[in-house]
Amino acid sequence: MKQYEPIREIKFAAKSGFLTKELCDKYFTSGSDDWKNKLWARLLKKEYFRKHYSKLAPHVFVLNARSSLVKKLVGDEVVSPPFVSQLEHDEGIASSVLSLLRDSTITDFRLEPELKKRGSGLKRHYGAEQKDKYPDALVQLANEKKTRIAIELELTKKDPKRYRHIMEAYSSFQRADKVVFVVRDDKITQTIKQAMRDSYYPNWERPVGFVRLDDWNKSPSNAPIAFAEDTSSMFAMSKNVNEASS
Repeated sequence: MKQYEPIREIKFAAKSGFLTKELCDKYFTSGSDDWKNKLWARLLKKEYFRKHYSKLAPHVFVLNARSSLVKKLVGDEVVSPPFVSQLEHDEGIASSVLSLLRDSTITDFRLEPELKKRGSGLKRHYGAEQKDKYPDALVQLANEKKTRIAIELELTKKDPKRYRHIMEAYSSFQRADKVVFVVRDDKITQTIKQAMRDSYYPNWERPVGFVRLDDWNKSPSNAPIAFAEDTSSMFAMSKNVNEASS
């Protein structure tokens, strides 16, 4: 096999905490299935990666911090791997961001583990207790304004009180210009909208949009995102164009 250094794979895993076979095949390698399988196996053979600690995740690799190439490329800037219970969610976010990058819809991104490591959170208050809230992803659109979008992937419905705290946190989150919730069903959308009303969320200042998970999975760049005043998409916003009026 010709010499191949998984530079992009390592840099991405340093930000996400993991790499799956599906993500690797879809976004990092090309060619026949046999060739992709050989490259995947080589990540372990050359000790760039190691297997996820859980036997329930045989398809998941994490970085080997002792690898000389890993040290050279990312140093100690490596985030912790996700728990098995988070893998479906985190792989969904990772795939979304990689798709947006491939389409040239975004130029930069930070995932929750990296934001957490850098302490780039949103302040939330629970009485005397203060906790941080981190977007699932914070991306920068490929437009002149370099618009920053916070992305939240909602696969299951949370307690209404939790959504109120989230919206209160986003009220003062200066690092995002807009917030996009990717939701599995309309019930989640309505719960979040009620939380916005209950928390007096300033939607005019930092607009919130909603997109159906099915549409998003087909194409994060082109899925219709419904804001209060218009319907757009990540691609349209990257070109500073609204696709439709409400």
